[in-house]
This record gives sequence, C-alpha cells and structure tokens, in this order.
Amino acid sequence: MRRRSFFALLAAPDPTIGDMQVLLNHWERTCRNQLLLAPRPLPWLVLYDQHHAWHVNPQRSVLKAPVTAAGEVRWAGRRLGVRRVANTAAGVWLPDGETIPIELGAAAKPWPRGGRKDSAVFVQIPLPSLFRSKGAGSISTQHWHSLALHEFTHTLHFLTVVRQWRALQAKFDLPRAADDDMIETAFKGNAEYVDIFNREKKWLEKAVFANDAAAARAATRESLALARQRQRRFFQPGWTEAEALWLSLEGCALWVQVRFELENAPAGQPWPQTAMGMAGFMGSWSHEHGAGLFWMIGNLVPGWRTRYFGGGPPPSPFDVLEQAL
Repeated sequence: MRRRSFFALLAAPDPTIGDMQVLLNHWERTCRNQLLLAPRPLPWLVLYDQHHAWHVNPQRSVLKAPVTAAGEVRWAGRRLGVRRVANTAAGVWLPDGETIPIELGAAAKPWPRGGRKDSAVFVQIPLPSLFRSKGAGSISTQHWHSLALHEFTHTLHFLTVVRQWRALQAKFDLPRAADDDMIETAFKGNAEYVDIFNREKKWLEKAVFANDAAAARAATRESLALARQRQRRFFQPGWTEAEALWLSLEGCALWVQVRFELENAPAGQPWPQTAMGMAGFMGSWSHEHGAGLFWMIGNLVPGWRTRYFGGGPPPSPFDVLEQAL
C-alpha cells in the first residue's frame, strides 16, 4: 500500500525476461502450495529502473506512448506480453494515470479499468538496479522475490479491502487517505498507548516462538486481552474495524513473505533465526503486528485461507483468533 523504506536495503542483479519469469514461477507456486489457490489472472505489473518501466500484462490501449515490445512471459499456461516505456523527466508513468518520482517504492494500487474507479489493481516494483543507483547495499535476490510476493499477495483481496475502507469512511470519522499506518501515525506519540501496545506485542512474540501448543495458546490469549483493552481505551468508533482491515491486508502478505523466506533459508538454519532475520523488513507497526497475528492464525485456524482469500470481506484477525481459542 505504501512506499516501503526497507526496500532501500535491497540490491540484486538486473531482472531480464527470464528473471521476471522466475518471479512469476515463485508466485504461481506460492498460490498453489502455500495459499492453496488456483492461480488467478495476473494483475498489471510495473517493474521499473531509472530509465524505463517494463509493463507485464498491461492494457495496451492505456499505455503511454512510445511503447516497445520487450518479450513475453508465461503465467498459468498463458503467454503475456511485456512492454517497455521510457521514463520521463517527471518520473515513472503508472496505470492509475499518476507519474511518480523515480524512487524506491513498491506498492499495490487501484486503477480505473474502463473508467470505473477502483475496478482493477496493479503492482509497482522498483528493479534492483535502481536500488544500487540510490546507494543501497547488497541483499540476495531471494529477498527481492519475497518482497515482490508480498505485494502480489495484496492483489488477491486488495479491491475488497479498498471497498471495505470506503464503507468505513462513509460511516465513521476516519482519515481521508487509505493508510495502513494510520494507527501508528495517530498513537506513536502517546506513551500510555505505546506501553500497552508493546506489552501486547511481547505476548504475541512469545506465542509465535513458544515451544508447545499450550504455551502458544496461553500467550495468544494474553496478547488478545491487551489488544481489546487498548482498543476500548483509545479508539473512537470505526478505528477497531479499520485496524483489523489493515492488519489483515499486511498480515496475509507478511505470512507469504515469511513462508517464502523459510522455504529458501540455508539448509539447517533454525526457523526462528530466519524469522528474526526479517526484522529489518518490518519497519512499521502494521507489518510487525500483522506478521505475528497471521503466524498464529496459520498455526491455530484450519481453513483460514478461504476466510481471507475467498472473495468476501476479510474478518478481524482478533475475532478469528478469539474464536479459535
């Protein structure tokens, strides 16, 4: 949803068409093996560096000229065209009509297909050469893949989340901009709130790394009790629902990202070490909190994927865990 500062950590070899295909192969396997979903139609992807943007599966009639054919990739048995568009002095043209500065920001966003607002979604991902040009350090291509999979996961229920957010805005006094950091922005300067929230996260961390199921459940209950205390004490009407919505969006994506990192970790590396090694990529409350909640949902709630990727509004992760306990 937002520009991700942790992308400044990333550098990897320049993707070719073959490298793009590797990324899509990872996404197809993630859908089938981790999310237990048949691959859905691929959204419009925009991968860009300081000079060009490569558009995968674009609506060609909307592309900003001049456009150059740049090959094709395969997705779920179909061939999809790749088109290259030169950046301008203003930056990178995107399907929503916006031209953004050439910066390190990965995001999933809506675009008005057929002129209908919020009717489709696209993903923008800066290419590794751009990180190097911005002075980023070197991290493996694996991390670039996992971060891209994070954004791809958003697309599976992104439009549903956007519609839910619009409905909440119409009903409650909420910020105008869609922002998964709205809770952090509002309360990071409130010492009492931060104290309760930190204790809540500490119990959630104990649940994630517990050695047995009983201890994990007990720690999850403690965390949820503090969450409800925090929400009752500080939130105005609608804020509990908004927090749950953004945590669902980010938590599902972080679950996919962590699972990918675990699958590709060095042989013999303990899973807590791999998970803790991702701390630098969770630079916001919604990321850290969402990752913990959905790790526990994945452990405690059979069939959870259907509830979050089945097409309906995503349920509150707090409600889902309370029901499981």
